[in-house]
Amino acid sequence: MLVSMPKPLSSADVEKFQSTFCDIALTLIEENGIDNTSLRSIAKAYGCSSMTPYRYFKDKEELLDIIRARGFKTFIDRLDAITESDSPAMEKMHELAREYFEFALEKHTLYQLMFDRNAYNQTTHPQLQDQLDRLNKAWASSARVSSDAGVNRVDSELAAQLFWAGMHGLVTLHISQSFNSKWSFEQMATELIDTMFIGFA
Repeated sequence: MLVSMPKPLSSADVEKFQSTFCDIALTLIEENGIDNTSLRSIAKAYGCSSMTPYRYFKDKEELLDIIRARGFKTFIDRLDAITESDSPAMEKMHELAREYFEFALEKHTLYQLMFDRNAYNQTTHPQLQDQLDRLNKAWASSARVSSDAGVNRVDSELAAQLFWAGMHGLVTLHISQSFNSKWSFEQMATELIDTMFIGFA
Protein backbone atom coordinates (compact mmCIF):
# COMPACT_ATOMS: atom_id res chain seq x y z
CA MET A 1 0.00 0.00 0.00
CA LEU A 2 1.41 3.34 -1.05
CA VAL A 3 1.52 6.07 1.57
CA SER A 4 1.35 9.59 0.21
CA MET A 5 4.09 11.86 1.47
CA PRO A 6 3.31 15.39 2.65
CA LYS A 7 3.94 18.08 0.07
CA PRO A 8 7.30 19.82 0.66
CA LEU A 9 6.82 23.21 2.27
CA SER A 10 8.16 26.36 0.65
CA SER A 11 9.47 29.23 2.77
CA ALA A 12 6.34 31.17 1.77
CA ASP A 13 4.14 28.30 3.00
CA VAL A 14 5.95 28.24 6.34
CA GLU A 15 5.79 32.02 6.78
CA LYS A 16 2.08 32.17 5.94
CA PHE A 17 1.14 29.38 8.34
CA GLN A 18 3.40 30.60 11.15
CA SER A 19 2.11 34.17 10.87
CA THR A 20 -1.55 33.20 11.24
CA PHE A 21 -0.84 30.48 13.81
CA CYS A 22 1.20 32.89 15.97
CA ASP A 23 -1.60 35.47 15.89
CA ILE A 24 -4.14 32.88 17.02
CA ALA A 25 -1.76 31.59 19.69
CA LEU A 26 -1.26 35.08 21.12
CA THR A 27 -5.02 35.63 21.29
CA LEU A 28 -5.52 32.35 23.16
CA ILE A 29 -2.63 33.11 25.53
CA GLU A 30 -4.22 36.46 26.33
CA GLU A 31 -7.58 34.79 26.99
CA ASN A 32 -6.46 31.64 28.80
CA GLY A 33 -2.88 32.17 29.96
CA ILE A 34 0.27 30.60 28.60
CA ASP A 35 0.04 27.41 30.70
CA ASN A 36 -3.51 26.72 29.49
CA THR A 37 -2.68 27.21 25.82
CA SER A 38 -1.37 24.18 23.94
CA LEU A 39 -0.46 23.48 20.34
CA ARG A 40 -3.55 21.27 20.21
CA SER A 41 -5.87 24.08 21.35
CA ILE A 42 -4.29 26.53 18.91
CA ALA A 43 -4.64 23.99 16.08
CA LYS A 44 -8.32 23.57 16.93
CA ALA A 45 -8.85 27.34 16.77
CA TYR A 46 -6.89 27.48 13.51
CA GLY A 47 -8.96 24.67 12.02
CA CYS A 48 -6.24 22.12 11.33
CA SER A 49 -5.33 18.72 12.73
CA SER A 50 -3.45 18.49 16.01
CA MET A 51 -0.38 17.16 14.17
CA THR A 52 -0.18 19.88 11.50
CA PRO A 53 1.63 22.46 13.71
CA TYR A 54 4.55 20.06 14.13
CA ARG A 55 5.38 20.53 10.45
CA TYR A 56 6.03 24.21 11.23
CA PHE A 57 7.20 24.23 14.85
CA LYS A 58 9.38 21.81 16.78
CA ASP A 59 7.29 22.31 19.93
CA LYS A 60 5.45 24.94 21.95
CA GLU A 61 8.70 26.55 23.10
CA GLU A 62 9.77 27.17 19.51
CA LEU A 63 6.36 28.67 18.80
CA LEU A 64 6.79 31.05 21.75
CA ASP A 65 10.28 32.03 20.60
CA ILE A 66 8.97 32.86 17.13
CA ILE A 67 6.15 34.92 18.66
CA ARG A 68 8.77 36.78 20.71
CA ALA A 69 10.93 37.33 17.61
CA ARG A 70 7.97 38.75 15.68
CA GLY A 71 7.15 41.03 18.61
CA PHE A 72 10.69 42.32 18.90
CA LYS A 73 10.83 42.98 15.16
CA THR A 74 7.72 45.16 15.30
CA PHE A 75 8.95 46.90 18.47
CA ILE A 76 12.45 47.61 17.15
CA ASP A 77 11.17 48.73 13.74
CA ARG A 78 9.08 51.36 15.52
CA LEU A 79 12.02 52.52 17.65
CA ASP A 80 14.40 52.62 14.68
CA ALA A 81 11.96 54.79 12.72
CA ILE A 82 12.29 57.39 15.50
CA THR A 83 16.06 57.26 16.01
CA GLU A 84 16.61 57.52 12.24
CA SER A 85 14.25 60.47 11.83
CA ASP A 86 15.34 64.10 11.43
CA SER A 87 13.63 65.25 14.64
CA PRO A 88 15.69 67.14 17.25
CA ALA A 89 17.43 64.83 19.74
CA MET A 90 15.36 65.84 22.77
CA GLU A 91 12.16 65.34 20.80
CA LYS A 92 13.40 61.91 19.72
CA MET A 93 13.94 60.87 23.34
CA HIS A 94 10.38 61.81 24.25
CA GLU A 95 9.08 60.04 21.14
CA LEU A 96 11.07 56.90 22.02
CA ALA A 97 9.56 56.90 25.49
CA ARG A 98 6.03 57.39 24.17
CA GLU A 99 6.52 54.61 21.61
CA TYR A 100 7.83 52.27 24.31
CA PHE A 101 4.84 52.92 26.57
CA GLU A 102 2.32 52.70 23.73
CA PHE A 103 3.68 49.39 22.46
CA ALA A 104 3.79 47.86 25.95
CA LEU A 105 0.23 48.87 26.79
CA GLU A 106 -1.30 48.10 23.38
CA LYS A 107 0.37 44.68 23.22
CA HIS A 108 0.79 43.91 26.91
CA THR A 109 0.53 40.12 26.57
CA LEU A 110 3.12 40.11 23.79
CA TYR A 111 5.31 42.54 25.75
CA GLN A 112 5.30 40.25 28.79
CA LEU A 113 6.24 37.28 26.62
CA MET A 114 9.05 39.22 24.97
CA PHE A 115 10.70 40.25 28.23
CA ASP A 116 10.04 37.07 30.22
CA ARG A 117 13.65 35.95 29.99
CA ASN A 118 13.09 33.16 32.55
CA ALA A 119 10.99 31.37 29.93
CA TYR A 120 13.71 31.38 27.27
CA ASN A 121 15.41 28.18 26.19
CA GLN A 122 19.12 27.84 26.82
CA THR A 123 19.48 27.57 23.04
CA THR A 124 17.74 30.62 21.63
CA HIS A 125 15.87 30.25 18.35
CA PRO A 126 17.82 31.90 15.47
CA GLN A 127 14.94 34.25 14.61
CA LEU A 128 14.77 35.42 18.22
CA GLN A 129 18.54 35.78 18.53
CA ASP A 130 18.59 37.97 15.42
CA GLN A 131 16.05 40.30 17.01
CA LEU A 132 17.85 40.35 20.37
CA ASP A 133 20.99 41.42 18.50
CA ARG A 134 18.94 44.18 16.87
CA LEU A 135 17.65 45.18 20.31
CA ASN A 136 21.21 45.72 21.54
CA LYS A 137 21.83 47.94 18.52
CA ALA A 138 18.62 49.85 19.28
CA TRP A 139 19.86 50.54 22.83
CA ALA A 140 23.16 51.78 21.35
CA SER A 141 21.25 54.07 18.99
CA SER A 142 19.24 55.47 21.89
CA ALA A 143 22.52 56.15 23.72
CA ARG A 144 23.69 58.28 20.79
CA VAL A 145 20.39 60.13 20.83
CA SER A 146 20.67 60.78 24.58
CA SER A 147 24.18 62.15 24.04
CA ASP A 148 22.90 64.44 21.29
CA ALA A 149 20.09 65.53 23.62
CA GLY A 150 22.63 66.94 26.07
CA VAL A 151 23.14 64.11 28.55
CA ASN A 152 26.56 64.83 30.01
CA ARG A 153 26.47 64.10 33.75
CA VAL A 154 26.65 60.34 33.21
CA ASP A 155 27.87 58.12 30.40
CA SER A 156 25.31 58.30 27.57
CA GLU A 157 25.13 54.51 27.26
CA LEU A 158 24.48 54.19 30.99
CA ALA A 159 21.84 56.93 30.73
CA ALA A 160 20.10 55.03 27.93
CA GLN A 161 20.11 51.80 29.95
CA LEU A 162 18.67 53.58 33.00
CA PHE A 163 16.12 55.27 30.76
CA TRP A 164 14.84 51.93 29.43
CA ALA A 165 15.03 50.27 32.86
CA GLY A 166 12.87 52.99 34.38
CA MET A 167 10.25 52.68 31.66
CA HIS A 168 10.24 48.89 31.85
CA GLY A 169 9.75 49.02 35.60
CA LEU A 170 6.82 51.43 35.35
CA VAL A 171 5.19 49.42 32.56
CA THR A 172 5.64 46.11 34.40
CA LEU A 173 4.11 47.47 37.60
CA HIS A 174 1.21 48.96 35.65
CA ILE A 175 0.46 45.78 33.68
CA SER A 176 0.64 43.57 36.77
CA GLN A 177 -1.42 46.07 38.80
CA SER A 178 1.18 45.67 41.54
CA PHE A 179 0.72 49.11 43.02
CA ASN A 180 -1.97 51.74 43.36
CA SER A 181 -1.24 55.40 42.87
CA LYS A 182 -3.26 58.58 42.99
CA TRP A 183 -1.49 59.59 39.78
CA SER A 184 -2.45 58.19 36.40
CA PHE A 185 -0.05 56.09 34.39
CA GLU A 186 0.26 58.92 31.86
CA GLN A 187 1.20 61.42 34.59
CA MET A 188 3.79 59.07 36.06
CA ALA A 189 5.26 58.29 32.64
CA THR A 190 5.65 61.99 31.82
CA GLU A 191 7.22 62.78 35.20
CA LEU A 192 9.56 59.80 34.93
CA ILE A 193 10.89 60.96 31.58
CA ASP A 194 11.26 64.61 32.64
CA THR A 195 12.90 63.70 35.96
CA MET A 196 15.45 61.44 34.29
CA PHE A 197 16.36 64.10 31.75
CA ILE A 198 16.86 66.68 34.50
CA GLY A 199 19.00 64.25 36.48
CA PHE A 200 21.15 63.21 33.52
CA ALA A 201 21.69 66.67 32.03
